[in-house]
Amino acid sequence: MTVSENIELVKQATGAYNRDGAEGMAEFMDDDVVDHFASGRTPLEGKIAFIEDNIAFAKIFANLRADITNSFGQDDWVCIQGHITGTHQGTFTLQSGKQLAPTGKTIRIPFCNVIKLKDGKIAEIHEYFDQLNFMTQLEAA
Repeated sequence: MTVSENIELVKQATGAYNRDGAEGMAEFMDDDVVDHFASGRTPLEGKIAFIEDNIAFAKIFANLRADITNSFGQDDWVCIQGHITGTHQGTFTLQSGKQLAPTGKTIRIPFCNVIKLKDGKIAEIHEYFDQLNFMTQLEAA
């Protein structure tokens, strides 16, 4: 696939996520996809793990969506920048184990994902987002 085709595939996958949640994005993902987190959280391995984790996150943050503001690529890699928005409506457990009760607040977090494609599918995701901004918006920082 060309770089332009890879970028378009990632945009389509993001649109499917916004429309139908993680299940909608599944058709764009390799069965063995690995989702890495800059926070140091253990990577998610496999499409099923990705879907289950994102379903759980969407239950905590209603109306969850990712809006892409910039995208570019090289070879089999695509980088997208944008904002994640959602409303905090469920108990959120931090990596420390501390639980945050629902605040009803709408969050807007800048993000950047670096994505590797293989055979027309998303094979790796490296997620970077402003965790301090996220925690500050939830009044947890």
